[in-house]
Amino acid sequence: MPLFINKTLKELEQFLEETHKAAQLGNKLKDGYKIRFWNIISSGIYWFFILLYKGTKMDKKNLTMEETFALAVQNQQKNNLQVAENLYKEILKTNPNHFQSNFLLGTLSAQTKKFDIAKQLLQKAIQIQPNYADAHYNLGIVLQELGEHKKVIGCYEKAIQIRPNYVNAHNNLGNILK
Repeated sequence: MPLFINKTLKELEQFLEETHKAAQLGNKLKDGYKIRFWNIISSGIYWFFILLYKGTKMDKKNLTMEETFALAVQNQQKNNLQVAENLYKEILKTNPNHFQSNFLLGTLSAQTKKFDIAKQLLQKAIQIQPNYADAHYNLGIVLQELGEHKKVIGCYEKAIQIRPNYVNAHNNLGNILK
């Protein structure tokens, strides 16, 4: 076990021991003070684990592809788009045909208005998994932003062919055909 981790575990044990002693004290407090006390204790535990995480961050190469992907998705959901983008790119360096990374990085690129990059990534995702309706739909949106209206129609039609009840694809196709 690395020295830092060992030291941190000893600090954690000490912290938990002190927290236990404080908890015994906290149980003797009146109700209003108990709530404040437990808020302080839980906040301290939260920040300790944040510091523990920051101090023991693993090198990206130690993460499996699945772990890296899960971390990328979490960051994208939390709107940490730059972190998510870097993680997807890390996956694509080792596995350029990772469908989900191509699709989600393409979607993220569209969100951040990098439409040329989004187009390439979504086309790659479709090449890997041609029957994924959302990839065709998102590519349609990107092509619309790029002004490639003739290709947009094909994307929405393909999304509808794959998923006939795809309301957003029907709606966007109807708007294009007006």
